[in-house]
Amino acid sequence: MRDYALEVEELEECVYSRGHHSPAQFIDHMEAETTWDCADLEAEHVKHEWWRIVPNRLEGGCDYVGAKPESRGSFPVTVVHEW
Repeated sequence: MRDYALEVEELEECVYSRGHHSPAQFIDHMEAETTWDCADLEAEHVKHEWWRIVPNRLEGGCDYVGAKPESRGSFPVTVVHEW
């Protein structure tokens, strides 16, 4: 499986990074690199998921959607949804 650098990105409803990273490292990067208030953030809020990118034909652009692990076009993510 491919290795991904821990690069935190913000979406409206979550903060994520491609790849499965340790919750502690992810929280440290999230605190340093985002505008989210991480005061009450705990390791159990950090989830490992699989996503894929699909075109959004109604609004333009693309959407991230859940995917089966290692399925075609999918990639691992470490994510915190609003808590």
